[in-house]
Amino acid sequence: MPCGELYRRRALAKDVGVSPDGTGSHRLMIGGDAGSFTDPDGFAWETTSPALTP
Repeated sequence: MPCGELYRRRALAKDVGVSPDGTGSHRLMIGGDAGSFTDPDGFAWETTSPALTP
């Protein structure tokens, strides 16, 4: 796989043994402290509360 290329959903699902259709959120969370902002492509990024750990 070329550097920087992501797994396709079907291949990744097969590797980890789950359905490629999925059942949960398809969101991606990236941590940081930049706050809310809009990137050069116009995508609005928002802050969230950190996940609580038991």
